[in-house]
Amino acid sequence: MIWVYRILFFPIFLILFPRFYWRTRGRAGKKIFRERLGLVKIKPPLNGCKRLWIHAVSIGEMQSIQPLIRRLFLNPRLDLVISTVSTTGYQVGNELYKKMAQVIYFPLDFCFCSSCAWKRINPDLTLLCDSELWPEHLHQAKKRGIAVWLVNGRISDRSFSKYGRFLKIARWLWGHISLIFPSSVEARKRIGKFLSDPSCLSHGGNLKCERSSVKPLEGINRKIWLDELGFCEEKDGELKIILGCSTWPGEEEMLIDAFENLRKKNANWRLILVPRHGERRKEIALLLQKRKIPYSLRSDGAFRGNDSHVAVVDTVGELREVIRLAAVVFLGKTLPPNGGGQSPLDGIAAGTPMVVGPNYSNFRDMITELNVRHCILVGKDRKDIWEKLKQLCENEDMRLRMSLGMRTWLSEHADIGEKIYECVTTHLKIKK
Repeated sequence: MIWVYRILFFPIFLILFPRFYWRTRGRAGKKIFRERLGLVKIKPPLNGCKRLWIHAVSIGEMQSIQPLIRRLFLNPRLDLVISTVSTTGYQVGNELYKKMAQVIYFPLDFCFCSSCAWKRINPDLTLLCDSELWPEHLHQAKKRGIAVWLVNGRISDRSFSKYGRFLKIARWLWGHISLIFPSSVEARKRIGKFLSDPSCLSHGGNLKCERSSVKPLEGINRKIWLDELGFCEEKDGELKIILGCSTWPGEEEMLIDAFENLRKKNANWRLILVPRHGERRKEIALLLQKRKIPYSLRSDGAFRGNDSHVAVVDTVGELREVIRLAAVVFLGKTLPPNGGGQSPLDGIAAGTPMVVGPNYSNFRDMITELNVRHCILVGKDRKDIWEKLKQLCENEDMRLRMSLGMRTWLSEHADIGEKIYECVTTHLKIKK
């Protein structure tokens, strides 16, 4: 099977090589060019240390392995090498792990490039993140008798369909993995369909979920945020917030419609919009102006004393804080024609009840599992999303039950990094 792959890959390599060389010209590109060809400059491990090669394809995977890397780094008998494909992944990797590991570019999956990298890195164990199965990389590991493990294992809808059409190839690929930590119950079922030996499936969990729960903002901290967003407390009750999380075009308009209908019954509700792209602030502001809705833009500074009904948080890095103000959240990029879905993890960590549109394929396993547990509501269309938002806003007991369910689910993933760490130290026969 590997020779078929090599024969097919060779003409593609020849065609793409000039373009690859042109894109990596210049001083900064030399390192990328050299390392993608497998010519990595790597420091040898200290005496007695075992080398672990971890591959995280891009920025998302690079961030998700952070809890695991921190644990592994604390063991003085482990030497870490982390590879990535993208330049952003490489930058983030260096920012996060510069003092913990050697960060390199992953070699092209061509036999000479991969073989050269393997000889230079010479790992004792290699870990892949999510679903990055490169045939030549897997073959080189098998050839050297080095175990390959998969963490955060999952199969997307598209990949699952492709694997189903080419079952023999799928089983050959997955047969190279000796231990798999699936990211969810659904991922475990999907991966199991392509394994001849299901015993390699461990009780997994999602490293991306290994974060602590955070409490809602209360007291003076809540008041400071509300003041800065231009929200004035009502005399006859506490303000309650609906938040649009990482919204895309069309979703803000839907939320404004739902919000205005809600305020006809209860004037204590306010709306916070956090667009995925802050540069869309003018577009959103124009929409609010046409509706004659009082609003504030976070990028304009504090709005103390104003009586805004809507706050647009168009700044970077504040979602994790403002989501702690919310009573109800709508997850962006899930209302058609948008698709894929933004990450629900900030809302889950805050224990904030959430409504999701029908297009959430990027986080299908996670959202499906939470929906089954009645911790997240999934709307079929715009009208159904409205109804579910209204249902949540008017039912405090339901919100409390969903919040507790989210926190329980999150706690179940809290120790996955420790489980993987224990397996690594046991396999490599080193002390914890």
